[in-house]
This record gives sequence, C-alpha cells and structure tokens, in this order.
Amino acid sequence: MNDFEVSVGFGTAGLQGACFQAVTSALKAGFRKFDTAEASVWYDQPSVGKALAAYFESEIEDCQPIIKDDEGFCADKCLSEDLRVSTKIPPWELTSFENILENAQESRDVLVGFCDESTMSGRQFPLDVYYIHAPECWKGWHPQCDEDRLTIPLDEAWLGMEAVVAQ
Repeated sequence: MNDFEVSVGFGTAGLQGACFQAVTSALKAGFRKFDTAEASVWYDQPSVGKALAAYFESEIEDCQPIIKDDEGFCADKCLSEDLRVSTKIPPWELTSFENILENAQESRDVLVGFCDESTMSGRQFPLDVYYIHAPECWKGWHPQCDEDRLTIPLDEAWLGMEAVVAQ
C-alpha cells in the first residue's frame, strides 16, 4: 500500500477533430478528471466543454430521485461524480491582471458552466486548477509567440492568478 494518493486524469492535447468523441469515451470509461488549455493550436477546449455538458446533462435527465420530493439528489451530479477540470492560460495572454481574470472566467464558463444549473447552492461550479501554461513565450513554440507581445512580469501574473482563486 502506498503512503500517497494519486489521481488519474485524461489529457486532451492534440486530439483536434476527435476531441469530443475522445472525451465522451473517457467519460464512459469512468474518467472524471480532465486537463485542457486555452492554446487552440494544441487543445480544443470548447469540444471538451461540449462533451462534458452532453454527458452530464444526459445523466441528470436520466436520474430518478430516490426520495420522491428530493430535488437535490439528481441536481448535484457534477459534484457527486467528482468532476474535475483543469486548464491553462498561455503566456501570450498574460498581458494584464484583468485579462487573466477574463480568460479564467471564459474558460470556466466553456468547460463547466453547464454545471451551474445543476448545483443546489447557486454558486458557480469551479475549475479544479488554472495553470500558467508557461512563464513566457519563446519564438517557435507557438505562432502567437512569434509576435512581439507585451506581457506582465511573472510576479504580477501570480497576483492575477490569486485573484482568480479569490473569485
């Protein structure tokens, strides 16, 4: 027996046109932790969100409450299934504190926003982890990095990331 706990997840890099079906297959196989990113060259974040929504919305519709008047039993499906989604902000988007907040909110809405309607608390369903994909751009890594962009220093980006957590 190990003295540490490891979670198993499903990465979505490079799936391109097969992303929706791959995530759907992973959900059917039992995966509940997913990793994606805002970098559209490698990731298809909208398809990840659509696959998650299609799967969990059908699960909620098919749910029959155990207790007749218990409306909350089926409604917290995203929580009860322990859905966890992480994503990453690319370095070329680290342009301002406000941009970090906007990107995080947009990613949350695209990936897990469908869960909001199914939570009894009325709170937004959270992203599990929001990473900085890389601390800075370098030429050749991504087409967006080949352009000169003014990005904020990493310590300021960290403050933006902290503000995401505080939301």
